[in-house]
Amino acid sequence: MMQMETDSIITFALQKLAGDERSTLQIAHDCGLKYRWLQKLRNGEVPKPGAHLIDKLARYYGFYKDRPVVKTGRAA
Repeated sequence: MMQMETDSIITFALQKLAGDERSTLQIAHDCGLKYRWLQKLRNGEVPKPGAHLIDKLARYYGFYKDRPVVKTGRAA
């Protein structure tokens, strides 16, 4: 994944999380991530969130909706 795309995903997820008025506990329950990690993320205590977890949060908030699928040319 390119750095610019990674920054875009992180920014998107953090903005959505910051703007979500629901409790961290409710968000964790709804998106399937651990409460404590989301709480730390919301409080700015995770300077470099892991790609897998940020991707899961971004997917939950609809990051990939209306984005074209890019094929890598690799066979599945």
